[in-house]
Amino acid sequence: MMRFRRPILLTLLVATIAFGLSSCSSGGSTASSSGVSTNNQSTPETTPSGRPATGTNTVAVVTTPQTQVQSQIVETPPEALSIQPTAQPAPTLATDYQPAPANESTVLEATVKTVHVYASATSGATVTTLTNPLPSGAPLTFLVDGQTSTRYKVLLPIKPNGSTGWLDPAEVGTKRAHAYKIVVELAAHRITVTNGNQIILSEPIGVGKGSTPTPNGRYYIKELLKPPNPNGAYGPYAYGLSGFSPIVQNFNGGDDTIGIHGTDHPELIGQDVSHGCIRMSNTGITTLAKILPLGTPVIVKA
Repeated sequence: MMRFRRPILLTLLVATIAFGLSSCSSGGSTASSSGVSTNNQSTPETTPSGRPATGTNTVAVVTTPQTQVQSQIVETPPEALSIQPTAQPAPTLATDYQPAPANESTVLEATVKTVHVYASATSGATVTTLTNPLPSGAPLTFLVDGQTSTRYKVLLPIKPNGSTGWLDPAEVGTKRAHAYKIVVELAAHRITVTNGNQIILSEPIGVGKGSTPTPNGRYYIKELLKPPNPNGAYGPYAYGLSGFSPIVQNFNGGDDTIGIHGTDHPELIGQDVSHGCIRMSNTGITTLAKILPLGTPVIVKA
């Protein structure tokens, strides 16, 4: 288990959003169909696993000196992230493509207000643009799939699930490397979080019902939200993922982002109960909120 530094108070950035993680969070533009690559793959509750009902939609989004959204009282230990210098493009072609390493994740953070997404490493025309920050106030981040000396190939937080595109290094000047990973096993109702070969957490979860399933796929954490009521339907924290529900199009004015969050019905954990979100214990989500950086990959499988 990772050791933590003494908690410190961090600056709060309060953003009012329609807290709708359907499934759980905010944000997500729809890409143009040309160019961007895709890889498709119970007790009644008063509100679906997703966004709070109207009137309870204020969340606190908290940043750290590493500009990652996370817990308001615990700073990420410096050993959790290795900050690397901004990548500099070189005047070569796309024949030098290198896939991302299997045992490490590289995360990019936007440094401009509008990020342009390209269809390839050499394409001159954009296929879509993404706005930084997200509506929640969290910085726009991307998980790297691979790179050339001129551009990054990244997983995009847009529809359809599994979309990828190419970014210029000049628009994503922050680069991080870490070894955290989340694996969600739907049939087993279990979430396992690792840092390299070390298991950080493994516990039962609640997942989507048959009519509103949690979609399989490869995603990443794009934001961490703090609901106004830590004892409410979403617990003390909620992660917004880069994936979306294939069934729920919107909820209470918010979008259909899939999330991982706490719960006020722990007795339902281990069942198919949600509208697509992944429910875990409040203790578990609080533990993760203290350590996981944005860009942590999330593998959801049957």
